Formats: sequence, structure tokens, C-alpha cells
Amino acid sequence: MRTRWSARFAATVLLYMSLFTHGADHNARRLVLVASEDFPVTVLSRFDVRRLFLGVPVMAGQQRLLPLNNTTGPLVHQVFLQKVIYMSSQKYKRLLLARVFRQGGERPAFHSNPKELLKALQTRAGAVSYMWADTAKTTPGLKVVQILWQGSIY
Repeated sequence: MRTRWSARFAATVLLYMSLFTHGADHNARRLVLVASEDFPVTVLSRFDVRRLFLGVPVMAGQQRLLPLNNTTGPLVHQVFLQKVIYMSSQKYKRLLLARVFRQGGERPAFHSNPKELLKALQTRAGAVSYMWADTAKTTPGLKVVQILWQGSIY
């Protein structure tokens, strides 16, 4: 009796797991680091990506990288902050301001217009940003440097 119940329970759990996994794959998104297609940037460590967007200078070869925050949609920026930077939006902004006041320099630029973000990526030396992989694929003049995060947002 106990063996049948255990076998049925295990079969039910496996069925639900397969359904859940299939649904999660269907809703999976990828957040990627992008640069101009002619910029020879290499893959960065997660630590370097985080440092870069927190305002700490990061070099790629002889070129200093220039972080551009993508605020063209609230979801892409929120996922970036939560899954890559590990901060809330409010805490991130406070930290950037505090760093500028203490150490000088500039805050990473925020771009809410997709055309302005693309223009900045293509014209500013060393510029990198983040966006959804499907957007990066369909945007001419950009290359995907690396995947920053992949998962389900629903």
C-alpha cells in the first residue's frame, strides 16, 4: 500500500515538475551586455560588470569602459538592478550619488530613449549597456558581449 502511494506521489511530482519546467522555458528571458559591433570588448566577470555600473573604472584592453544604463523600459532596468547589481533602484541611485560626492567622477548615464541609447553606444568610445537579447538581436550596429542573466520574469 505504501509503495503504491509513494510511486503515485513521485509520478505526480515528476509530472508537475515537467509542466513547470516547460512553462518556465517558454517565459525565459535573457539580459545581455551589448556594445557597438566594432568595439573589441571581451567577456567581463560578473564582478567587473557590477563594479562598472557602480561607477568604478573598468578597463578592456587599453580602453576604459563607459557604462550606459538602459531605462527604456522599467522591467529591463529593474531586472538588471536585482539580478546583476543586487540592489533596489533607490539604493542604486543613492550609492551612485554618494560615490560621486566622495570620489569625484561621473555617474553612469541613464538613457530612456532607445534611439539615444543606440546612438550613444555607437558614438561613445568604450560604451556598453544591457538589454533583452531579442532586442539586441534585432538592433543593427550592436553585438552581444555576454549573457548577464537568464530566467523567467513571470
